[in-house]
Amino acid sequence: MDATSRIAAKYRYLFRPPGSRLAPVLILLTAALVGAVLGQGSLPPQQALLWVLSLGIGPIALNLLASVTAFRGSDVATVRRLNMMTLLENYFILAGSVIGALAALVLGTPRIAYGALLASLSLAAYVRTTVLATFDSRRWKGVVAGVTGSLVRAPLGLVREELALPVIASILWGLSLSALSVILLSLGPEGLSPIRLAAGFVGVILGGRAESLERELRPLMERKEFTTTALLFDCASGRRVALLVTGFHFGPFRNVGSSMMNYLIELELSRRGVDGLVVKGCSGHGADLFDGSEVRRVAVEVAEALSEVPAGVRSATLSLLPQREVEGVKVMGLEADGLTLVVPTLNPEPMEDIPPELERLFPQGRIRVIDPHNSYHDGYDGLGEGELRRIARAIGELLGSERVKGPVRVALVRKIPEEYGPHDGIGPSGLALLGIEVGGKKMALAVVDGNNALPHVRDEVLGVLKGDGWDFAELLTTDTHAVNGVRLGGRGYRPVGEGVSAKEVAEVFRQLSAAALAGLERAEVSVVEVKHREVPVLGERAMEKFAALMRRSIAIYLLLMALSALIPLLL
Repeated sequence: MDATSRIAAKYRYLFRPPGSRLAPVLILLTAALVGAVLGQGSLPPQQALLWVLSLGIGPIALNLLASVTAFRGSDVATVRRLNMMTLLENYFILAGSVIGALAALVLGTPRIAYGALLASLSLAAYVRTTVLATFDSRRWKGVVAGVTGSLVRAPLGLVREELALPVIASILWGLSLSALSVILLSLGPEGLSPIRLAAGFVGVILGGRAESLERELRPLMERKEFTTTALLFDCASGRRVALLVTGFHFGPFRNVGSSMMNYLIELELSRRGVDGLVVKGCSGHGADLFDGSEVRRVAVEVAEALSEVPAGVRSATLSLLPQREVEGVKVMGLEADGLTLVVPTLNPEPMEDIPPELERLFPQGRIRVIDPHNSYHDGYDGLGEGELRRIARAIGELLGSERVKGPVRVALVRKIPEEYGPHDGIGPSGLALLGIEVGGKKMALAVVDGNNALPHVRDEVLGVLKGDGWDFAELLTTDTHAVNGVRLGGRGYRPVGEGVSAKEVAEVFRQLSAAALAGLERAEVSVVEVKHREVPVLGERAMEKFAALMRRSIAIYLLLMALSALIPLLL
């Protein structure tokens, strides 16, 4: 897994505490349970009230106050999320109390039960303050909210006379380590602040605000050149259709940088009267853009370049390269004006990003490889040298095969299902089918705006398309990372076929297939190449540096978190 993939995968550490939709109720319940556990099932009314006030009513009231004062107007630190934070802390405290009570029962030492309570109070204070410090660009707001929310638990020292000072000392210990953590993580090489980066990350995941993270990453940018290649079809009706292959990668996640670049390019094209379908070329996370303004600039460059091409002036002969299978690699292609577009897949074997190195194995011609990204397998990181050699051999045999030539007809149809969205693994471009007929032979590209697909989805879709009369067909996903990081915890996204079943996907393509077959029309073809110069990306060296910084920061954070619980327990 490359450096950017490791970084993007960190959204799995943001999770929703169980029962968070009923947070206020569960906060009060866990508060009462802590009292019951440490009171060994017998609680005088005044002590029960003290537990509920200190661990329940007090924190809930402070969360409400913080949401309308320090965090007023925040789309991240809402009262609901602050209550989720309190619920998580109460889970820590309840777990510590239960473990301490069981240890006390086994060892016959009641003091251990309260030692575990002190450790969990310190841990809760540490976690609360450090987490809230990332909820706003002004750290003092989170620190103040963390300190007040932790000190409201200090009255727990009144449940037993000997606990008064230890409770306050434990909370202050956790708060001290949280302050140290915030200070240490505010520092970093070359102006990078781990805590500001974390705040930007949280802002994207929880609030959909990409600007702060993009701003923090700008100092790491390096300038590169990219190419977008397009087949532009000028139809007899006057309609213009374009198939575009770009060297950018549609990541890193959610709405950061180029995650929705394919959609934005298609949107710009539609404004200029071109129906575009953007697919992914050979690229990895090293080709991610982290600057939204640059993404818009690229989209405008592409749209202007295609819209300025006069109809029919640069007409080229289009040929089909019939689909074949070589050593388990299925591959087909298109050829026009010296340019060859090929679509290889290893499906049902695992597939991930096809690296740009593959195209460099064919220096004798202009070869653009379209990455179908259509065979997801858990735990699979990337293509190995053996797999790349197999793909290269299959492409080589395809290039030596007989072409299909003749009159050209084309159709592009699309459906954006209202019932599905990023949480289901479907991006804003929806599902599209590009149908191309040359010399009576029909080729279909079935494209889902998603990040990879379960292997059997291809079988379902191709079964439908072949049954409808398409001679050659392939299923592609755009690899859009607009669907990444929209789900808290775990993988953070759903490959196509998981949130939306393969049969549902195939049914949509059945409808699109019928529309495309009915809408095929005569067209002339032009090849357009657009150069994007001085595009800022986070290169691999910068990303490795960034990944190393994150690893060190996480190690520091976890060490201090462990000390926040360990010291009160030992004392």
